[in-house]
Amino acid sequence: MAGAQPRRDDRVALKGLTTESPVTAPVYRRLRRLHALMAIVPVGAFLVAHFTINAIAVQGPEAFNRAAQRLSSLPGLGWIEFFLIGVPLAVHGALGAFLANAEQALSDLHRYPSRWMPLIQRATGGYLAVFVVFHVWSTRLAPAFNDPRADWFGLMRNQLQNPAIFSFYALAVVAASAHMALGVMALAAPGETPLRPPDRARLWGLGIAAFALLVTVGLGAMIAFVVETAP
Repeated sequence: MAGAQPRRDDRVALKGLTTESPVTAPVYRRLRRLHALMAIVPVGAFLVAHFTINAIAVQGPEAFNRAAQRLSSLPGLGWIEFFLIGVPLAVHGALGAFLANAEQALSDLHRYPSRWMPLIQRATGGYLAVFVVFHVWSTRLAPAFNDPRADWFGLMRNQLQNPAIFSFYALAVVAASAHMALGVMALAAPGETPLRPPDRARLWGLGIAAFALLVTVGLGAMIAFVVETAP
């Protein structure tokens, strides 16, 4: 039931994963709201844009390479990536780790109607932290991807043809979609936003729809990279 106090077994599920919090309850709540909002803007907005650009792969290598070339030619792209993507991602991740291990997290389970949801939120966040480091290292920092004449479609295709890499990416797509969806759904908890019960239900529906759409688009783009015949 929404707004109910966390059950004892819920507390046991997270016992040992939290530490005594150095912040007061009001500060914790403000940081929690900031973290949730960052999951939508700018982190969530970047995720949607990233999946949308990758989805161009369904149109074939030429269309994807044209889009990638236009993107790479944007003035000040490096600074944009650093300040509008890298810094918010780092802050969101660090803040999430701090909040998840704070003492108040044990009494914060009422935000979720099921005990498994905060556990999935933690697990997907940890997985994505590892994946982002690998993804940036293997693409953005790789010399081959920074060549203006590079075949970006072919480079991604070569990576994803490895079953282990494909599985690693596919799980990251599902994890990112679930992490964002759960963040949206957490905003529907009583006391988080001044919403009426019907509006909270719509926000829940939005989170579920966002998960389904992002998984479909993300995995569809990955499959397009693999099945497309290289020119």
